[in-house]
Amino acid sequence: MTNNLVTLPEKMISSRLMRAVILAVLPATGWGFLLFGLPAVILTVSSILSILIVENIYCYLFNKQLGLQDGTAIITGLLLALSLPPNFPPLAAGFGGALGVITVKLIPGGTGKNILNPALTGRLFLHLLFFEQIFSWQQPFSYLFNQTNSLTSATPFTQFTVNQQVPGLFNLFSGLTAGSTGETSIIMILIGGLLLFFLGYLDWKIPVGTIIGGAIGAWIFFGFGLAVGGAIFQLTVGGIIIGAVFYATDPVSSPRGKFSRLIYGLTLGFSIILIRRFTIFTDGTMFAILLLNPVVPLLDHLETGRTFRKINPRKAPLTLITSAIVIFLTIFGLSGGHLSTTNLFTAELSIDQITDPPGEIEKIAVYQHRGEQLKIYQKQGPDGETDHFKFEAVGPGFEKDVKLQVKIKPDFSRLKGIEIIESGATERWERKIKEYTDKPDDWSEYGFKNWFEGLNPWPEVELIMSGPPEADNQVLSATRATVSSRGIVQAINQTLPIVKEKIRENKRKISDN
Repeated sequence: MTNNLVTLPEKMISSRLMRAVILAVLPATGWGFLLFGLPAVILTVSSILSILIVENIYCYLFNKQLGLQDGTAIITGLLLALSLPPNFPPLAAGFGGALGVITVKLIPGGTGKNILNPALTGRLFLHLLFFEQIFSWQQPFSYLFNQTNSLTSATPFTQFTVNQQVPGLFNLFSGLTAGSTGETSIIMILIGGLLLFFLGYLDWKIPVGTIIGGAIGAWIFFGFGLAVGGAIFQLTVGGIIIGAVFYATDPVSSPRGKFSRLIYGLTLGFSIILIRRFTIFTDGTMFAILLLNPVVPLLDHLETGRTFRKINPRKAPLTLITSAIVIFLTIFGLSGGHLSTTNLFTAELSIDQITDPPGEIEKIAVYQHRGEQLKIYQKQGPDGETDHFKFEAVGPGFEKDVKLQVKIKPDFSRLKGIEIIESGATERWERKIKEYTDKPDDWSEYGFKNWFEGLNPWPEVELIMSGPPEADNQVLSATRATVSSRGIVQAINQTLPIVKEKIRENKRKISDN
C-alpha cells in the first residue's frame, strides 16, 4: 500500500490528510459524546474554537493562508479535547489549546515547522496549570441520572492500584469506564486507525511498534495476562492506543524514515510503561511522546540524511527556545511538579513539630522506614496502665509522601484513630483525606478518618472503592483522593508489624533490667 505520508506534497499533508484524520477521529469523538453527554460536547467545541480563533488572528496579522482552509487547527482542537476528562473546564481547555499552538506551532512559523505535538503541548500546560481538574473523572452515562457534576477517580488504573481489581475486557474495549473523553473505547480508536490505514494515510509501523514496545514493557514490569494488571490490561487502559494511532503518528512531529518509525514506536510504547511503573502517574503517553519528539529529526537524519521539516532560519532561535522550555516543563511535570500556587504560602508541620496530647506520654522507641527516623510513643492512663501506643508512619502519596500518626490499643487488636500530618495530596484533595464526621449515623456519613476508629488492622487494612464494608478491616477510599488513601493504608500495613516488634523488644529490655 502506498504511504501518502511520504509521497504527498506538504500542502496535501495539511489538507487531505487532516480531513481524513478528522473523519477517522469522529468514531471516538461521537462515542465520547454518547458516554459523557453535553460536557464533552462543550469541551470539544471550546477547544476547537479557541485554536481556530488564535490561528486565524495569526494568519490575519502575518498574511498567512492557514486557518479554516488548513484543517490542522480543527484536528488539534479535537485531539486535545479527546485527551482531557470530559468534565474539564471548557474555557480552561480553550486557553491551554491556544497556548500550546502559539508556543510550538505559530512561533516556529506554522504548519510543518513545529518540533513538538501541539495538542499534547496544550495538554501539558493544562496538566501544569490545572493539576487537580486534570485528574477528575466522570462515570459514563452519569448525565442520564442527573449526575453530570459527580466526579470520580475510579478509572481502571485506580481500581487496579487500590484493590487489584480490573474491569472486564468488554468494558475495556468498549470504553464503559471512567477516563478521558476519547481514550476509553479501544474499538472506536481502532476503527478510526483502520480507516486511515486503508485510505493510505497511516503507516502501520508506529502504532504496531508502540503496542509491541508497550507489551514488552508490561511483561517486564507487570507480568502477563489481565487479572493482575499485566500486558493485556496495560495495553487496553489509558492513552496508549489513542496515542499510538493519532498522537504519535502526527506527520509533522513523527519520523519520516521507515526504520525510524518502527524504532520510534517501540521506544514510545516501552517508555509509556516505564513511566507508569516508576512515577506517580498512571499513564505516561503525553510525557513519552513530548520527550521523544525532539529525537525525531535525529532519527530521520540517521536514516534518510535529512529531517522531515525545515526549521525557518529566521525563527530557529525562538523555535529552539520555546521547544526547550516545553521539554523542561515536561520533565518538571513528570517529576510531579505543577504551577499551582495554592500551597506556596502554606506551611506544613512535620511529624516532629506536632504537639503531643496532654497526659503522660513518652517516646519508647525509634524505627526507620522510607528513609525517615520515626518515633513510637506510649500513653499511660490515670491508673498507670498503658492507654494506647502511638506511632509515626510514612507512605507514598500523590505529590509527596503521606505522613501520619496512628493510635493503637495496647494489645494491638484495634486502631484508636489516625492523625494525618501530611496528606501528600493537593489542597483540594487534602480536605477529603482529612475529613472527619462527629458521631455519624451510619457508614455513608463517615469521613475518611472515621474508618480508622476501632478498625481491625489484621492481617492488614484493606482499602475498598465502594461501600458498605463487609469486614472490620476494610476502609472506604476518600473520593477523588485514592492515591493518598492507598498511601495511608500502605503506611499502616507496612509499619505496624515493625512497630509491634519494636514495642515487644522494648518490653523485653525493661523486664531484663
